[in-house]
Amino acid sequence: MPDTAVAPATTSAEGTAGNAGTTGTPKETPAGEVKKEVANPWTPREFELEVKGQKQKIKFETEDQLKAILQKAVYADHVIKESAQKIKGTEALMEKIKTPQGLKEVLNDPAIGMDVKKFALDIVKEMMDDEKLTPEQKKARDNES
Repeated sequence: MPDTAVAPATTSAEGTAGNAGTTGTPKETPAGEVKKEVANPWTPREFELEVKGQKQKIKFETEDQLKAILQKAVYADHVIKESAQKIKGTEALMEKIKTPQGLKEVLNDPAIGMDVKKFALDIVKEMMDDEKLTPEQKKARDNES
């Protein structure tokens, strides 16, 4: 079982990991007032997750480490959803161009910027030129490509 550890926070003499300086002990201010610091309620947490069939342990020493991983997860989720939409769009386009009418619609789209009539005429011209070739010329052409 691979362990994935997030970089541990450093500890200090005054507090535990990630809460340096927040010991909950009273401190005297310059004016002589006693002011109690509020202790950070964070305690290190460890989670066991299963990712692609493999169990992993992830330990968070600080709240900031947990937030950083959650931000990455939310971003990754956004990227995955965006990719799925693009794949669906690509699949729909592929289905559309399988029919003559669908292909014509796609090629006539101004975003494509293609002169469909010129394109069709070029294909017909290539076919006619191909018909004029002798079998030896066709064989030589096919060997070149």
